[in-house]
Amino acid sequence: MHRKGLHCGSTALGDALRAKGLDLPEELIFGLGAGLGFSLHQGDTSLAPPQARGFFVGRSASFERDLCQPLGAELREERFAGAEEAWLRIEELLAAGELPLVYTVPDWPRIARLSAQVIEVRGTGGGFFRRMYARFLEAAAPALAPLCERAAGAWTSFAANLDARHAACVQAETALWSRAIELCA
Repeated sequence: MHRKGLHCGSTALGDALRAKGLDLPEELIFGLGAGLGFSLHQGDTSLAPPQARGFFVGRSASFERDLCQPLGAELREERFAGAEEAWLRIEELLAAGELPLVYTVPDWPRIARLSAQVIEVRGTGGGFFRRMYARFLEAAAPALAPLCERAAGAWTSFAANLDARHAACVQAETALWSRAIELCA
């Protein structure tokens, strides 16, 4: 049932959809869920181990909801006060045959290291999700796929250097989104 993937969210949703009889490629799942995005977050330094004071994410915050809605799939979000209560609910769902998705929700060197990992290796498929999204665009909007690949390359370069290369990311992202807006107009 489980299929190894590039991104934890789209892989987990793919597993859940396959269990319900719908087998879609991961790139299609990510694309249909409008998964591409960018957001900055404040880290929780009170956790053990603490998060970095700041970090960024390359996917949309509402990806799971945005995928389930057009598919007619039910998505129930639940929050728990503690781990024990959450594990009891997970066991209950598993016993009922359901597949729960579970999120477990000088500082500069750590921020830089974690940022580079987020761009390339922490479940983004490399290039800050842009490489995976480019494969979706090859079928959905072929004119955008090369621009998305270019954006992926810029993010990969940025991750490798984490210095003045951020300008290449800005240029590549601007070109991608400008062309997408033109095509949608």
